[in-house]
Amino acid sequence: MSPNNTKRLFTFDECLRLAETGILSPYERVELIAGEIIVMSPISPRHGVAVDRATRVMVRLAGDHAIVRTHGTVVLDRFAAPQPDLALLRPKLDEYLRRNPSAEDILLILEVAESSLDYDTTTKLSLYAILGIPEYWVADLRNRRLLVHLRPQGDKYTSVAELRPGNFVAPQLLQDCVIPVDLLLP
Repeated sequence: MSPNNTKRLFTFDECLRLAETGILSPYERVELIAGEIIVMSPISPRHGVAVDRATRVMVRLAGDHAIVRTHGTVVLDRFAAPQPDLALLRPKLDEYLRRNPSAEDILLILEVAESSLDYDTTTKLSLYAILGIPEYWVADLRNRRLLVHLRPQGDKYTSVAELRPGNFVAPQLLQDCVIPVDLLLP
């Protein structure tokens, strides 16, 4: 891109209009990251199993203390509306019927990474840290490890732990929700 060219950034509301008019197909897996519409990687069977396992265990253990949302849009700001593999949300009576969850509603985001590992550990990590997501987990299927990021500061997290099969993990804000790491790494 030449220095005289600029990118045209989209807002979440503009993306909704693109979908309503059919410019974005309802079958396309896209998310809005830093104003850019990003086509998401296809979900492999292994990736699907990891999300399914995480969902089952989180729903069971979180109970009424959190809402578990899979592949749902979270609107972090007007230029960022990712669809994380799993988000633990603060409970709300209307269960986010009137609006998508925002950054303040999120307790934890989990991304399952296989082909998207580099993207999830750079671009998405920075986005989530900047917008104050308190806890970000990356289930790295390639290397069979869970990366647990805590305490966002600037575009990074000040605490990162690498957990392996045989370890256990609990969301920082739901300490009773103890999960075997093996479940997240099929």
